[in-house]
Amino acid sequence: MYLPEFYSSADIDVLEKHTCSELFICTGGRMGLLLSEDGVENEVILQPGEAVMVKAYHNGFRIDREGFFMVVEQTSFSTEYVDRKTGRIFPHED
Repeated sequence: MYLPEFYSSADIDVLEKHTCSELFICTGGRMGLLLSEDGVENEVILQPGEAVMVKAYHNGFRIDREGFFMVVEQTSFSTEYVDRKTGRIFPHED
């Protein structure tokens, strides 16, 4: 279960990308995903019951307070992050 901390894509500073695809299933209310591929950002708005497979840099946001995502992903993967302002890519540090 993924409950984004953001209520608008404008609030998102960092996007993440895994070495595997993720399936986002919208549940409980409208939800949004901010995607970035080849430097081009795109907002995807999902209604409850809709799903999208994500391979690009991304981060989520809630449109409706009661919304959340069910996310299906592999159990083993690595993650890298990109700063939206600078474009700087950095690996996840444990």
